[in-house]
Amino acid sequence: MAADDEIVDGEYGQLALEAPPGQNYLWHTARYGGRDRFEWRSRYWNFLLRLDPTRPQAQSGSWVEPFHWKNVDLGNGTERARRLRVGEMLRLMSFPDDFELVGTRADARRQLGNAVPIELGKAVSGAPLAQLGHIKSFTRQVLFA
Repeated sequence: MAADDEIVDGEYGQLALEAPPGQNYLWHTARYGGRDRFEWRSRYWNFLLRLDPTRPQAQSGSWVEPFHWKNVDLGNGTERARRLRVGEMLRLMSFPDDFELVGTRADARRQLGNAVPIELGKAVSGAPLAQLGHIKSFTRQVLFA
């Protein structure tokens, strides 16, 4: 069962529930199969974004985060979309499992949304440092095959 702050409710709760994995609000435009609720390209790309377990994932933003691809059964016959757990957001950003964030869930989302993924930071900073001779070598670890 998901925690209360993980359940997507409110005005867009049902729309988030209906968007298939890998889709966003565009699912609910005239061009796709959902409800014709939004105009084409009228929102930011990550609005109502559902992650897809078979594709690379977007990181959480500081205000808007993607939703998990699996819905949550509330136990009364209804389902809701689920927000990512803090541990899942940490994994997307390549932080170690034992990394701790201070504050509320919203604070954690904001901190991670403003962060640079660790492996990306290593790649961006490692190559020039190796070229300038400040470090001996730079090798990338392949995270996905």
